[in-house]
Amino acid sequence: MPRAGKYNRRVVLQSFADTVNTFGETDPTDPANWTSDATLWARVNELSGRERLLAQQITPDATTQIDIRFRNGVTVEKRFLVPLEATTLGAAIATTDGTAVTLSSAFGASTRAPHAILVGSEFMWVTAGQGTTSITVARAAFGTTGAVHSNGATVQMYKEFYISAAPDVEGLRIEIACVCSETP
Repeated sequence: MPRAGKYNRRVVLQSFADTVNTFGETDPTDPANWTSDATLWARVNELSGRERLLAQQITPDATTQIDIRFRNGVTVEKRFLVPLEATTLGAAIATTDGTAVTLSSAFGASTRAPHAILVGSEFMWVTAGQGTTSITVARAAFGTTGAVHSNGATVQMYKEFYISAAPDVEGLRIEIACVCSETP
């Protein structure tokens, strides 16, 4: 049984809302289609070597295994947001709906666009400017509320991991190991 200290990352578990657009389609890459269920302690492991080969027999694009304590309802219709690097705001965000954000240092150059950031308790969806200090965002993502933010506030970047395989959880379980990929 794993020790509690191995769960050392705070991840956000999200559900796909199946919102239909004007063309009658659902889009798993649209942040409006996701809502945050819970923030959980997790162990995040990049798969390599034999682990990755075995996981890719289940799902060909598996890259990561995320272990969490048992929780009902963890299925392939969900995803995790995992925190990566952080910086701070280089200027205050003075309105609740402004889309231009200035960072004190560039980050996210290696992350595909778009991706999520968290400032205070507000998630934002970065739509342009990765790798620069001037980014464009969609505000109040994942059901959070737009807010004003002061200069120097922490900006945490998140990467999405889509659950590709979750165990059949019958009976008494202590933890769940989810095989995840970076694409829906």
